[in-house]
Amino acid sequence: METYIVIAPDGQELKFDKNTNLLIPNNKAYKSIRTNPEYLKIQSKYLLDAREILNSSPYKDYKPSYFNP
Repeated sequence: METYIVIAPDGQELKFDKNTNLLIPNNKAYKSIRTNPEYLKIQSKYLLDAREILNSSPYKDYKPSYFNP
């Protein structure tokens, strides 16, 4: 299975399946609760959309100017 990594808005690195674009759960607790394919589809879409919004922001490379007296 080929995967790729997406950085979530909270900074976590999440693995996605390259063929289906679905999130791959990364721990046992997560797998036991949220293995419903419909849930994974919705969550994957939200995470990919959020990453796209963050990447397209004109302020993503913003570096504040600090006044140094």
